Amino acid sequence: CVSVETVMERGEIWTNTTFEISETAKGELPARIVIRQPGGKFLHVQSRVEGTPEFRVGEEAYLFLWGNSPHFTVLGWSQGTFRIRKNARTRKETVTQDSAQTAIFDPQTKEFTQQGVRNLGVAIFREKIQAELRRREQ
Repeated sequence: CVSVETVMERGEIWTNTTFEISETAKGELPARIVIRQPGGKFLHVQSRVEGTPEFRVGEEAYLFLWGNSPHFTVLGWSQGTFRIRKNARTRKETVTQDSAQTAIFDPQTKEFTQQGVRNLGVAIFREKIQAELRRREQ
């Protein structure tokens, strides 16, 4: 993430986040893209849309995108956002899906569970994506 800008257009607040692309698993992207999402803070007004990911400059993430230039959208918002974290001690990079933090109610067991990708090694994450893409091509 190289920049985050919030704008007001026709009375609605939008956040435009610019990412520098370091790799793609499918399709082609320009060197930089802008992800446009509803909500954000503009001057003294704040608009929050539940489920939309918020990004910070310097942050790295794997994103599942749809749309095209000039603005892309994260597919499924928190479901399509996978944050990359580096362990300060081991330097190992892991990936955690934003939606893995959300508790989901299972009506059969009558319990809340958390699902999604958590602390998965980056190399394993990449392998799983490539395997799924190969499977879908068959």
